[in-house]
Amino acid sequence: MGGDHASDACVVVIPEDKIVFLSDCLYEDLHHGPLSYTTAELFPLIDTVVGYDADYYLWGHDPEPMSKAALLDFTGALKSIGEQVERVGDHRDDILEALPGIIGQPLDEDHIGLVDAFLAGLCKL
Repeated sequence: MGGDHASDACVVVIPEDKIVFLSDCLYEDLHHGPLSYTTAELFPLIDTVVGYDADYYLWGHDPEPMSKAALLDFTGALKSIGEQVERVGDHRDDILEALPGIIGQPLDEDHIGLVDAFLAGLCKL
């Protein structure tokens, strides 16, 4: 599957139970400098993962399953933040100012961490 976290990341799909084990595939790259995401690696992976006919998703480091709706919310935020960082570039304050209107809610620590991860990913390009 690939992704930023590891080039050999994989998922396990159990169609009859409508469950997908995501392992670490949607996590940031933590092996090469600061935590980072790149849209080139992450976005195709998101499209594949949300395309599975599943009701629940299991993360590698979270004991609780995530519903399809929650996964779509999370990956939607990831894509919105990644697109904004790509569009604006390395201008953190401008990104943080615009994002609440784009994602439709105030920014929390998680959103800001995602912004910083995508900004770190820009340095790898």
